[in-house]
Amino acid sequence: MSYTDWEARAKSRFLNIDILCSWAIKALAAYESTIISEEEKIQLKWLKDIESFVLELNLIISKVQQISIILKNEGLSKKTKKKCYAVLM
Repeated sequence: MSYTDWEARAKSRFLNIDILCSWAIKALAAYESTIISEEEKIQLKWLKDIESFVLELNLIISKVQQISIILKNEGLSKKTKKKCYAVLM
């Protein structure tokens, strides 16, 4: 494997994190409801144990997406810098 292959692999490692986080949020919602069996709840216990991490990650992904939209549509300037800071607050 060449250097560029490893570089591409390292970059792509995080490309689906929003999809995984979305799945985790849905799985946590199912865990709290009665739509899944006790056996399924046992299998999802590990996810419940890291619920605070999943929720924080979901918030971060949301903020990054909001900032990306601002920068994509308006570019980087002093005005958009302030908008991006506002998203973070």
